[in-house]
Amino acid sequence: MATDFGALLKKLLDTTGRTQKQIAKKIAEKTRSPINVEEANISRYVTGRNLPRYEETVYRQIEALFTVLITEHVITSDDQANELVSKVPFKYETDRAKTLRSKLEHEVLNILKRQQALEKPKDETTQGVSVFEEDNDIQIGILIRELHERLAASSTGLSARYDSIMAEIVINVIYMKLPPQEQSVFRKLAIFPYPYRCSIETTVEVCNGISSLTAYLVEAEFLEVEEILRQRGLITVTDQQVQFWHPALHSFALKTLKETREEYETIKDRYIDYYYELFKDFIWNKYGYGSIIWDLEEDTLFFRFPQEKAHLKHAMEEMREKRQNYIRERLIAIYHDQDLYEETLSLLELPPETLTDEEKYLREYYEMLYENVTKEPDCPYKLVAWFWKYLEYELNLQYIHTSNEFADMWGRLALIYSCMDTDAILYKININKSLVWLN
Repeated sequence: MATDFGALLKKLLDTTGRTQKQIAKKIAEKTRSPINVEEANISRYVTGRNLPRYEETVYRQIEALFTVLITEHVITSDDQANELVSKVPFKYETDRAKTLRSKLEHEVLNILKRQQALEKPKDETTQGVSVFEEDNDIQIGILIRELHERLAASSTGLSARYDSIMAEIVINVIYMKLPPQEQSVFRKLAIFPYPYRCSIETTVEVCNGISSLTAYLVEAEFLEVEEILRQRGLITVTDQQVQFWHPALHSFALKTLKETREEYETIKDRYIDYYYELFKDFIWNKYGYGSIIWDLEEDTLFFRFPQEKAHLKHAMEEMREKRQNYIRERLIAIYHDQDLYEETLSLLELPPETLTDEEKYLREYYEMLYENVTKEPDCPYKLVAWFWKYLEYELNLQYIHTSNEFADMWGRLALIYSCMDTDAILYKININKSLVWLN
């Protein structure tokens, strides 16, 4: 025998030509749970059997149900929503159940209002501006406030998973309602790993590139869009340092960026190259041109290092991976035999005294090939291995004023490798750091 809730739900479904299974499938798509589980959940409230013990579970499952009933146009009016909410069965009609029913009624009406706003016809005003467009900012503001409330609420277990899923749905709606330029900047900012901040200047250098998907923005326009995202509450800017407001926003933006494969690869390369060139310039200024540390500290580029060390380290990890992939692919091509290549690699892990003469030859041959490949013009990021060793000393302000012979020696030697990226050839580095060039 059906409950009052079940009877009314069946009537609404029949009127719109929908089935309980179709609604369960839609809920499963949104919550990423099995269809049979969602179908069983609906049956609980239709039959009144095996109702959840906890009121919060009822609230969570029913809210998901109403969301789909509204988006699928089973419920299209406030009266329908209020009547069906009033019949939601709880296992026990406690004060907590009454409170949650009242909260559910408010939430369902909000969902219905948002759906109606999304489907509002795009009537024109006397000035020729779409009413829909005029309301767009208001709708985004409402959605972002709801998102902040959801993400700020502390929850655990299944409730936390549900809140996370619903938050992602809200973020997706917000993103789809953003203008194209805001969408572009929003997803590109995700190239900077959360929770690390980066300077506004860095975001301009890395993210404001030409893309096949969006037009190039001049710096002022990019900064204006970034400020709009801040005002909306999607990103934060503290002491000129940018960060997503919440990891869920960063996660969604990064996923969206990766879906646009070409744009993602372009921005990723710009991110890596930016930090590579930034640190290389620092090396040249300190060890090539002999700039004193106090001058460097006043340089805005150097000032970014301590603040963005986490990004530089992450970029270096990406550099190392790209460099090793290039070397590996080239060596396999030279060997013409991947099995022989893999066998030679295994020899590198063995103590030299345990190798036969033939194995020693294979090892020496590999080392020669490896060195030759690293010197090829197309082999990327020649300084990355050195950067990695030197990073902690150079970017730690606690030690930057301390004399360090090891760092100074490697700083000057690094210029030799740095020259591989230029047309000039370094002939000699004197002990006083003066440079002599062979043209």
